[in-house]
Amino acid sequence: MDFKWTVTTLVAFAFAVTAIIGCGGGSRDAGNEPVTETFDVVGMTCESCEEAIVHTVGQLKGVDMVESRHDPGTATVLYRPGEVTREGIVTAIEGLGYTVVNPEK
Repeated sequence: MDFKWTVTTLVAFAFAVTAIIGCGGGSRDAGNEPVTETFDVVGMTCESCEEAIVHTVGQLKGVDMVESRHDPGTATVLYRPGEVTREGIVTAIEGLGYTVVNPEK
């Protein structure tokens, strides 16, 4: 089975489940609803770069999903702002040696 197909399928499944059951199913604070944000990342050149970002950012508490693409240079993250900040995600990505364009929103 192709790795890209597997990741794409898992991401699609995660979004579908979130849409069906609602974010948190009532178990999280109302002010901690997950948000999805796409970060522009410079310096990724291959699938290993994508995997490094997915692994590192995915380990952060409060991150529910990460998808990264070296072409066009993006990382899309589903996260809970009450548990992890946008700045924390940027720091994790830049800690790998990549640059996040416009890191502050």
